[in-house]
Amino acid sequence: MSNVLWQLVLSDTRISVYLENDFISYLDLHNNH
Repeated sequence: MSNVLWQLVLSDTRISVYLENDFISYLDLHNNH
């Protein structure tokens, strides 16, 4: 059971990091123009 929770936490962290990086690159694009 704890293994499943750990998988959820990991995937949630991955999604957060992905969105954060996406947002930063989005801001970078606007700063360059």
